[in-house]
Amino acid sequence: TLRSARGDSTRLQQILDWAGPDFDGVIAFDEAHEMGGVAGGEGALGKTEGSQQGICGVLLQNHLPLARVLYASATGASDVNNLAYAVRLGLWGPETSFADRTQFISQIRQGGIAAM
Repeated sequence: TLRSARGDSTRLQQILDWAGPDFDGVIAFDEAHEMGGVAGGEGALGKTEGSQQGICGVLLQNHLPLARVLYASATGASDVNNLAYAVRLGLWGPETSFADRTQFISQIRQGGIAAM
């Protein structure tokens, strides 16, 4: 329901209002792989937009920077781009081996299945 809306009120905004800007509890994403399409990509019919579910999940993480995040999924990523929702894993950014998500994806792809 994270991507749902009624009128001008979205579920995301309801959660943000409830949590407040200083929320430092846990955000648990069960079936986290459902956010895998956040970055969009290439589909059978050409370029695809980012998924609304994934976008809302990333926005939730970005708007609640003090929250702890738990990603739970029994489904592995078949493409490294499908990990774009996992912004809190520390796979890219300052003090990591990859400056940003784009560099992370590019280098993991170059490493093939062994890198995944």
